[in-house]
Amino acid sequence: MNQDIENIILESLGANQVVNVSLIQNLWSGYGELTRVTTDKGTVILKFIKFPTERDHPRGWTSDIGHERKKTSYQVEKNWYENLVPVNGARMAEAIATGITGAHEYILLEDLSLSGFTTRYHADWSEVEHCLSWLAHFHRHFLGQQPTGLWPIGT
Repeated sequence: MNQDIENIILESLGANQVVNVSLIQNLWSGYGELTRVTTDKGTVILKFIKFPTERDHPRGWTSDIGHERKKTSYQVEKNWYENLVPVNGARMAEAIATGITGAHEYILLEDLSLSGFTTRYHADWSEVEHCLSWLAHFHRHFLGQQPTGLWPIGT
């Protein structure tokens, strides 16, 4: 793990040491990784964004347009967590810290597993209804608003 990021995590949690780092998944086209970081004071989710010097996509989509879209997407996501969360009635992970260190960007998030969202499996109908209710609260919150810093189309 990048030492600057480790220091940010430790300081954000008031922790002394990182105990474990586990990969959740790699990000879109090799642009970083999503990890769960456990410290002596708690656990967080780290989205560590590394803009690659060599672009690799399984279908060969490595144009400058695609690269710029990915960079913008991460900027929009950072703006989302910095300025638009929380959303009334729709439980979401809260950002603990966002920023840039060296050539890399990061989003440090609350680990929702610690708030009871521990199971990932095929949902039954009552759980689907709960998800739809969450989605309705989420969209109702932004109805009629014109948030800045998001995608101009499709948000």
